[in-house]
Amino acid sequence: MSQRSVLLPKTIFTAALRLSSGEERETFLKEACFDAPELRCSVEKLLAAQETLDSNPLDNAVQAFSPKASLPCTISFVSPSLELDREIDISNHPLVGPYKLLELLGEGGMGTVYMAEQQYPMKRKVALKLIRAGMDSSEVISRFEAERQALAIMEHPNIAKVLDAGTTNTKRPYFVMELVRGVSITDYCEKHQLNIRERLELFITVCRAVQHAHHKGIIHRDLKPSNILVARLDGKPVVKVIDFGVAKALNQELTERTLFTQFAQMIGTPVYMSPEQAEMNLLDVDTRSDIYSLGVLLYELLTGKTPFHRASFSKLGYDGIRKILREEIPLKPSARVSTLRVNDSSTVSGSKNAESRKLRRSLKGELDLIVMTALEKDRELRYKTAIEFAEDVQRYLDGQPIIASPPTLLYRTRKFCTRYWVALTIMMMTSVGLLTGGGIAVSQMLRAISAEKEATQREKQANDLLEASRLHQMLTAFRSKNYSYIASLHLPEIEGAPVADSSSSGSLRRLLLNAGSFAPKTQYLHPAAVEDFAISPDGQSLLTACSNGGAYLWEVESGRLIRTFEPHPEPVDAVAISPDGQFVVTGGRNGEVWAWHREEKKPLKLIGTLPTGIEAVLWSPDGESLVAGARYTEFCVWDRKFREVFRSENDHRHESFLFSEDSKLLYVPTRTSIAVWDVSAAALVHSIPSESILNIRTMCWAGQNRRYLVAADRFSDQMAVIDPVERSEVAFLSTNAIYPQHLGVRSDLSRLASVYNDGQCHIYDLNSIRPGVEGRTLQKLLLASFQAHNPEYGRASVVKFRDHSEVLTSGADGKVARWSLSDGNSASVLKPPKALSGLLPSGPDQLLYFVGGSKQPLRVSTKGRGQTQIDAMSSEDILSVGNLSEQGWFPARVGDRVEVRNIHTGQVLGTIKTTFQFRNMIEISEDGTRIAVATADDQIHVWSSSNAWAESELLTKLLIIPTFGLRFADEGKTLIADHDDQFLIEWDLENDVEVKRTKVTPGNDLVVSEDNQHIAIATENGFQIWNRATSEVILSRIATNRVTSLLFCDHDRVLLTGYSDGKIFASHLPTKEELGLLYEPETITGWPVSMQFMPTGDRLLVHFDLLVGGRHTTKILILGPKVH
Repeated sequence: MSQRSVLLPKTIFTAALRLSSGEERETFLKEACFDAPELRCSVEKLLAAQETLDSNPLDNAVQAFSPKASLPCTISFVSPSLELDREIDISNHPLVGPYKLLELLGEGGMGTVYMAEQQYPMKRKVALKLIRAGMDSSEVISRFEAERQALAIMEHPNIAKVLDAGTTNTKRPYFVMELVRGVSITDYCEKHQLNIRERLELFITVCRAVQHAHHKGIIHRDLKPSNILVARLDGKPVVKVIDFGVAKALNQELTERTLFTQFAQMIGTPVYMSPEQAEMNLLDVDTRSDIYSLGVLLYELLTGKTPFHRASFSKLGYDGIRKILREEIPLKPSARVSTLRVNDSSTVSGSKNAESRKLRRSLKGELDLIVMTALEKDRELRYKTAIEFAEDVQRYLDGQPIIASPPTLLYRTRKFCTRYWVALTIMMMTSVGLLTGGGIAVSQMLRAISAEKEATQREKQANDLLEASRLHQMLTAFRSKNYSYIASLHLPEIEGAPVADSSSSGSLRRLLLNAGSFAPKTQYLHPAAVEDFAISPDGQSLLTACSNGGAYLWEVESGRLIRTFEPHPEPVDAVAISPDGQFVVTGGRNGEVWAWHREEKKPLKLIGTLPTGIEAVLWSPDGESLVAGARYTEFCVWDRKFREVFRSENDHRHESFLFSEDSKLLYVPTRTSIAVWDVSAAALVHSIPSESILNIRTMCWAGQNRRYLVAADRFSDQMAVIDPVERSEVAFLSTNAIYPQHLGVRSDLSRLASVYNDGQCHIYDLNSIRPGVEGRTLQKLLLASFQAHNPEYGRASVVKFRDHSEVLTSGADGKVARWSLSDGNSASVLKPPKALSGLLPSGPDQLLYFVGGSKQPLRVSTKGRGQTQIDAMSSEDILSVGNLSEQGWFPARVGDRVEVRNIHTGQVLGTIKTTFQFRNMIEISEDGTRIAVATADDQIHVWSSSNAWAESELLTKLLIIPTFGLRFADEGKTLIADHDDQFLIEWDLENDVEVKRTKVTPGNDLVVSEDNQHIAIATENGFQIWNRATSEVILSRIATNRVTSLLFCDHDRVLLTGYSDGKIFASHLPTKEELGLLYEPETITGWPVSMQFMPTGDRLLVHFDLLVGGRHTTKILILGPKVH
């Protein structure tokens, strides 16, 4: 049975749905269902059914607010056929009344906004809002006039003013506002890195402006960051509230044309919309709806995110959105911050070096209450007015008691009874009858509760086991460098666990997922989509074809544009460089094929014209022949002097040709076969039937001496391996991807690259294609896969090998990218010049080496571009350094003192004078307020500071002799240390008292979990983890080798263990399963002294120590994605 006959109608139907235009869909169906009328009939029935499905227009509105959508605008359902206001040519600066249009500023739900210049009676820049073409329904005009009237009756410095109004010659209404040169309030806070106080002060200004509107009887109904602009005036921020396009009057008509809002019409932006507004009974919407929107805004200002994810809204219909707004309680701001990535939370906190934990502490408590009061589902519990909201925020800033408080138990009980009154009534009516059997009922209830708990526990155990299994698979794939397989694994999100990819903690999962990521070495940027490219024979030049009609010649290594060839009148879709590198050929969408001398900008001659657009041009290996193919019509062959040899009709696409190695035969795909032509005789020799290939899109050679031909089907996830001599398919390559755009093969035919419709590039191993593969489906050939081009812009178009280690790709995003295939190597080893006394990460791709007995640490790039000796940090030798606090502070031993330094600036924050000798143990608390030092006289001294170490005081002296562990816990309130290799002591620093003493075996390392609930100790023959609260040992592992280093990661769900033989293993703590080997050195590199994650959270930094000939040497291992 042929492949065509078994192709499912669903496959073709799904692919057809992706095509937007009717012409493209018709062409697609013509190809996909060629000579299969029953198949086409089935597909057309599916398409017809899809088009007649009833749909909720609100679902379309929700899509406008997906992450891929453009800037959200007011949802106001109009005819889907309406176009934006495109007929105005702004380049001519037309006049609208006395206003000259200068620049398009934006497009909203009802109107287009231009920057304009008033010509008389005075000259000034203004913003002119013009009703959009086609939107002349009575409803839209009514709302447009309502916005104008709403602004006109308000007079407030923080609300955009209306200056004028009128109609154009074509009776389209417009009004003129003051020009606000600002950015959205969130972008302003981001750009200027405002701290929490500064953000709250801006927010108070917004509340006062909204209060003014409410006082005038106007509800905004669409408050969101893009409608609240901030500009700088005299160096100070000035807020302007704009876009009252969906405003509602409370006590007067805004215009005589005001209409009732239509049934089932959502007015506003869903993620900022109050529950009652989402119900769309807009007669019941009052000023407290704006209070809710202000609460969402404040939530976003404090956390960087909205209470509900935009992405989740984009996947739901209206009913789903309404259910979320009505029933789901968002996380408190402090809780939401704990799930954010480091870059998100640090930006909100106003300092790029501040961690999310510090921000979480700032939000917890009163700010949480203020925000959640504004976000109450029941508007009766929200702030009554915007000014009350503002005043409560001001009370917080002034350190006064706030009025916000959580709902009382009585209120919650009343609401529960109101919501479930039917069920409660039935329960009360039947309670009398149940009293006699109460014992049985209670017993059944208890059993049900117990069963529910057991079910929940079983579900958690199943999720834990699934996570452990996937992590084990990922580790196995990581060790074999099968990165594409890692990407195909989706780990479960565990109920109640923190977000797994949060960067506030180092993550093994993110390390594994990102380890095989690729970044382009060079990008060649174009003004429009790149349709094709060619690489010169010497690999030094790149010729690109652009849909703007231009062809460009680039220098590959530097990315420098050498020259631009005069553009075609239509897009250039195909280019080629002659094998001697002297000539360039271009093919345009107008069917013209031109020849150029490579060193000249003007064309040499018009070679020929074909009936339709040129899809591909190709030189023969010997340079004696050139072929070009036109879309669905014919192809033509010329000789080296560009004289036509022959042409032939072919009603198929001509996106790919192949010449035989001796250049005598030309292979051309047709609808039913691959036609083989004798070039010199201009004759068809024979055809190779394509039995299982429905629609050949692209071809390449494979196997020794080009023994085989590989052909890719448009709609199949397999490629066919064809023996051109035997004229038959002999094997298949399984790719697990459909719709390949192009195939590129390495010169030795051992590697195949393909690009796809979603912008992906895959690299395959072709070494298994050799005699003996007949009848087999070859699998697991994928070596790497990566996102080569932005899928939002569409397909990747072409891929070609430049040499053995590089490929180039092009795409609809206007880029050609150059990739190194060696990027898949995820481990890199650095060799410091001397043994290190300390190692700290100073940035996403930078380290500080502290060489023992040196005043000047080395700043080292992990990109492999060498090292730089920075200015001397001290006048004396830096003997040792401690860990990093969340602010980027670290303690250093310098002579007879301790210095506290900023790792980013090298600045000394403070100095602690001492009179004792040190031991090599020094630690700073995570919040940076306390430092502990082990002394040579068997004590631990602890200092504290409340002003960033400008001043410090000795907090306590402890008679504890630490030998392997000294750690802070509980935000610096507890110190944990071993005592003489015998006990583990926990000391309450707040009350200066020992709280726990636990018997332990001698160890090598001590770590505390991120949540402070567990302690792990590395011993001579394994490791132990126990619960601090219960002293219960939750995991103990015996090993033949000494464990030298430990690290909790993935929010304490994974423990990494480093052994004396240099190996690093991972264990899954919820299941107590060993996940497997993460790293094994190829040669002896020593033992891991310490492990820590780089600031990105996905790169593991390991410090190895090795004793050679009585001298210590150091090696640094970095596991994870490379940085370019």
